[in-house]
Amino acid sequence: MGYEGVSNFGNINLSQQSLLNISGAASGDVRIQGGRVTFRDSLITAATNSDNGGKIFIQSQQLNLNERSGIGAIALDGGKSNDVTLETGSLTVQDAFIGSFSSGQGQTGNLKVEATDITLIRTAANLVLPTGLFAVTGGIQQGGDLTIQTSQLTVKDGAQIAVSNAGDGQGGRAFINASDIQLIGESVSGEFTSGIFGSSFGSGRAGDLNIETERLTLQEGANIAAATRNGPGGTVIVRASDFVKVMGTAANGFPSDISGNTLGTGAAGDVQIIETDQLIVRDGGEITAEARGELGTGAAGNITIHARTIFLDNQGTITTNTRSGEFGNIKLTSQLLLLRHGSQITTDATQGTATGGNIDINSQVIIAVPLEDSNITANAVRGRGGNVDIDDAQGIFGIEFRESRTPLSDITVSSEFGVAGNVQIDAPDTDPSRRVVNLPTLTVEAEIVQACNPSDTQQSEFVITGRGGLPPSASEAIATDAIGIDWVTLNPQQSTSTEVRATSVAPEAQENAQSPDEQSIIEAQGWVVGSNGKVILTAQAPTVTPHIPWLPNDSCQGS
Repeated sequence: MGYEGVSNFGNINLSQQSLLNISGAASGDVRIQGGRVTFRDSLITAATNSDNGGKIFIQSQQLNLNERSGIGAIALDGGKSNDVTLETGSLTVQDAFIGSFSSGQGQTGNLKVEATDITLIRTAANLVLPTGLFAVTGGIQQGGDLTIQTSQLTVKDGAQIAVSNAGDGQGGRAFINASDIQLIGESVSGEFTSGIFGSSFGSGRAGDLNIETERLTLQEGANIAAATRNGPGGTVIVRASDFVKVMGTAANGFPSDISGNTLGTGAAGDVQIIETDQLIVRDGGEITAEARGELGTGAAGNITIHARTIFLDNQGTITTNTRSGEFGNIKLTSQLLLLRHGSQITTDATQGTATGGNIDINSQVIIAVPLEDSNITANAVRGRGGNVDIDDAQGIFGIEFRESRTPLSDITVSSEFGVAGNVQIDAPDTDPSRRVVNLPTLTVEAEIVQACNPSDTQQSEFVITGRGGLPPSASEAIATDAIGIDWVTLNPQQSTSTEVRATSVAPEAQENAQSPDEQSIIEAQGWVVGSNGKVILTAQAPTVTPHIPWLPNDSCQGS
């Protein structure tokens, strides 16, 4: 039966321990379509132990599960649980679960959820499973995959998203694509931690976690973990175009964490934050790929981070420490790496002969505050210290290499009873003392007689005056005459215009010039200054080189 002609679906409510069971071989599928679909203390199951179980498909505008409700596809020995598919505008799961499960020889199906927003919230104290979405295998078969497509994903109060393996089979994979992801806190009892998990509790490999988002926030002890005990750990891959924030701790002190840790003999998984603008790890938050087991010998994993800025503050930590297993490495690529208030980047080997891991940092600027004890370490106890390689840094401020840890901000690769590692820093020489240039003191020969002793606050001068000339003696005062300009000598052959101009100047001089026997008085053609300082007019223009009138008197002046 199809629903092609139906435009509006009514609401569907299941409550008071309602049960919709399609268990058994060839039992068929469950398909629900409605406006608002609500499960309250109700259950849908599709279980099989010998064949493929039935599919579960729900399409709605809203889908709400609460009060111990559940939707489960289950495969027992020899069976295969089928897929669970949910398509809805809004999904809210509270004190309830949705999942695909298997045990023994059974094979887990896939879980796929598409919704505008998804909220997983609260886990009651007496629940066996936390609130959440699950693809779990408890046998030898590979677990199913879990796929989530949404705009807003909120997981809080102990709710979880998990692709877990409790047996020898390989855990499934999680693919989560959301614009905004918020993971917050733990359950009221403290038993369950909010987060996204790809865990292995047996010998099988843990599932991989692939997260693509714009904004990823973990706070109050929430986790993203691909942890393992005896099997290989899974890989956590995060792409967050805007930011990744890992902040704070839970009430019990457990940190918010993105991790690929091992608690036993299995090798820890890797953590890869391969694309983000900002990575912020603060207030006790951690990014780890550690070997943490008390008696385990598992190897630590590797951490790779590519971000424009990496900011660690208030005991924020990035670490691949190991107890006695093989070391893990850290590789950071950024424009800015900032460490504040006791933050740590470490690949330490904390027991036995284990070797410290390697730290490779490719950051343009690295900044720490000297007195805040923020450190970059690859230390060991009896084994060899690790290596720290800092490439292409344009500046390193507030942190420096030291032989061992101090209360300051340090870079160390020490070994308590073994051989220390190496530190290689490829950065410009920023020693300020090498930028001081000692200028030579030049002695200048005095080629001119000094008329005055040089003042302590002035320099002597040598002046070329040009047309103004110089006085006969260096000690003689310079006159303040104006620049001399030759006067025009009258010429009888000049043009009429010249004669008119001359006549207008001195007509009497022309009349007197007609009597050669008389002493002629002519217009002055020049002037000179006599020894007594008086100005004398002359009949002929003197031939002199005028001097510059604005030169100062060279008499000594106190200053």
